[in-house]
Amino acid sequence: MRILDSTDFLLKLLKIKNHSISSQPITDVQIDSRLVKSGTLFFGLQGNNVNGSDYAQDAINRGASCVISNNLDKSLDEKYHLFHQSPIELLQFVAKALAKNFNGTKLGITGSNGKTTVKNLLSELIEDAYSSSGNFNNEIGLPLSILDLPVNANVGIFEMGAGQPGDIKFLSEILSPSIGIITSIGRSHLERLGSEEGVLRVKSELIENIQSGGTAIIPHGKYEQYWKSIRSDIDFITFGFDKDADFQAKIISQTHQNCSFEIKDNLNQLQQTLISPLLGTHNVLNVLIAFIASQILGQERTFFKTKLKKFKNFENRLSPRSWINKSIIINDSYNANPESFSAGVDSLNLFEGRKIIILGDMLELGNDSKLFHEEAGQYALNAGIESLFSFGNHSKYASMVFGKNGKHFDDENELKLFIKNNISSGDLVYIKGSRGMKMERFIDD
Repeated sequence: MRILDSTDFLLKLLKIKNHSISSQPITDVQIDSRLVKSGTLFFGLQGNNVNGSDYAQDAINRGASCVISNNLDKSLDEKYHLFHQSPIELLQFVAKALAKNFNGTKLGITGSNGKTTVKNLLSELIEDAYSSSGNFNNEIGLPLSILDLPVNANVGIFEMGAGQPGDIKFLSEILSPSIGIITSIGRSHLERLGSEEGVLRVKSELIENIQSGGTAIIPHGKYEQYWKSIRSDIDFITFGFDKDADFQAKIISQTHQNCSFEIKDNLNQLQQTLISPLLGTHNVLNVLIAFIASQILGQERTFFKTKLKKFKNFENRLSPRSWINKSIIINDSYNANPESFSAGVDSLNLFEGRKIIILGDMLELGNDSKLFHEEAGQYALNAGIESLFSFGNHSKYASMVFGKNGKHFDDENELKLFIKNNISSGDLVYIKGSRGMKMERFIDD
């Protein structure tokens, strides 16, 4: 059962009395009329190509408990229809009210890298926790996730993404988290945010909307004092590899199967050793963030440690498996920016064999995109990578810098054929690119 289980909350919020939708059960919330079933609350949102409100009657016919739309068609079955000029604004308004009424702890996560991994870790490693599915992290996805909160959840974990200034401010005002997490600040969405400083400013909007008396979990170092200057009525906990961080991670050993590391809780003078199945040094920090949050929530350390060993990250996120011609593919194609590419390359040192990179464009890097791709090629070369194959308008600069063992492809089928004929037994192939490049097509073909 969800916290929004009846239309009565909706009517009370809108101060509407004696409507025909009174006391209708709500089993789920949808914005796609094709997914509507008996008991659905349907919001007819305006999209880029279609207006969901045009499908109001279709949603009613499919059994919706309530349909919210700006459709003025008088032939609509008014028994289940609630008119609103802006259904998306009403969705956000309802979500904000539900978040305010939620008795559990709300965690808001943002950052240039790692936010979805941290969200997945927390949802698996914390008891009675709920998290949004996929990357529901924008002005539509976050409200839908809040409306989907189970009534028995003690913790709600929500991801917040940013494409432009003000995005995190808007989302965090809806959520009003008691714990806010900034995973990292890096060069992402530069096309719209301008610079790393622009990224810093928009991610820092989360700090402004943490509940008074709440906690911000932030990276130790470069921007720490800036964040601490924003608020004096919340606690700050820092994390990192540096000994001066409140929570310090120190790697003991790494293999291609797991990573053993020690956590030093410098606030309470405690130590904990963990074994993580996630590859890469950057994922040590993601686990550390999740560990800190679990301690704030009063989670038993032994429970976290035991559950972590069994954790499985989602596909397309540094996921190794057997591939063609008895090679190993490491699929890291979920998304890409310069920092996540470098972190992925570093993780390849944990494996034996000839190391090959298939790189698609890292998108939304703005005017310096060429430079960032050149730096990626140089980083791979310096790391001892054997070959780099690129695909896309920007990644070609990486293969150019890489030199004689760099090769660029403009044609998808040509690259697929080349891979098939040139990948050998024992090779380690790392595939990376922004979501828009759909680099998984080179794996699954």
